[in-house]
Amino acid sequence: MKLDRQIAIIIGSARGIGAAIARTFSQEGANIVLVDLEKMKPHLDEVAQEIIQKGGKAIAIVADCTDERRVNEMVDETMQQWGRIDILVNSAG
Repeated sequence: MKLDRQIAIIIGSARGIGAAIARTFSQEGANIVLVDLEKMKPHLDEVAQEIIQKGGKAIAIVADCTDERRVNEMVDETMQQWGRIDILVNSAG
């Protein structure tokens, strides 16, 4: 599966399945938007740095996806960074 230059938002990507999806999508060429709760920020930043160190592109955004305002801000940040969204993965929970 090639995801060259696709923009992927992955909710719940600080650990576990979400982080694994983020790593895999990045290896396949996607630019990654990592999203998780404030309490997961250290893990979120760790995954982002790992992706970047391996030559990928990633940003980490703290957002509670039950908060509509934060979801809108997350989308705005993604659009400012990359101009579009191609993939949304909800791995929260």
